[in-house]
Amino acid sequence: GAVTASTTNLTFQTAVGGSATTTNLYSSSLTAGNATSTNFFATTASSTNLFAQTANFGAMTAGGFTANGSGYFSGGLGGGIATTTAGVLQTSGDARVGGNLFVDGNSTTLGQSSANTLVVNASVGSNIVPTLNATYDLGSTSFYWKNLYVGTLTANSISAASTTIGGTQS
Repeated sequence: GAVTASTTNLTFQTAVGGSATTTNLYSSSLTAGNATSTNFFATTASSTNLFAQTANFGAMTAGGFTANGSGYFSGGLGGGIATTTAGVLQTSGDARVGGNLFVDGNSTTLGQSSANTLVVNASVGSNIVPTLNATYDLGSTSFYWKNLYVGTLTANSISAASTTIGGTQS
């Protein structure tokens, strides 16, 4: 039946009702207009407004979700896509980061193939160093860089379509 309660510990099997305010709220099934709790434990919960310092769910479906403070996900977190890999943040759409983005790990992959496009709208503030010597190309036989501006060019070999090399003193 309907529940409107204010207590230290509130435990019930199934409740449908107006509001619940409690220190510890334990429920296997809850549908409420408002639920406010210090600690909230639920197998299934539906609430217009849910306020809890600690909330533990078996599963949660939310039309909107806002978290204030710190949060922890023991599994993966998928946005618009289901993920079953622990520690994975995955989205089926765009991802925007408002602050700085730091990526740690042994390898970082951007794109899935050379058909993907990487756009850098910033200056590079570090060296770009390949992992192996004389192994990787900058450009290809089909796609050339338009201009190269360098202070000093150090090369093992120079191959040019033109035999004219000119310059201006800076």
